[in-house]
Amino acid sequence: MDCRYKVGDKVRVRSGLNPDDEFRMRSGPRNGQVTYGLIDQMAEMAEEILTIGYVNSQGWGYDVEENNWSWNDEMLEPAEENECVCTSLL
Repeated sequence: MDCRYKVGDKVRVRSGLNPDDEFRMRSGPRNGQVTYGLIDQMAEMAEEILTIGYVNSQGWGYDVEENNWSWNDEMLEPAEENECVCTSLL
């Protein structure tokens, strides 16, 4: 099984991440077997867009171009590249 994200993919840090929780890798060869914690600074990045820079070939997780922390599937979600937010139509 391949990992959910590929090098170059744009992802968004999920909102509501709690440093007291564990987060699982939900794809790749270690689907469900690998858990990561996170630090406060990672949780504070909620809603930020990151670029996948490296996918661990053993399925442990992802590194991103914007920082030196490791991430996994439950911490990230696909970024909507053409997302448009309208505050008013008038």
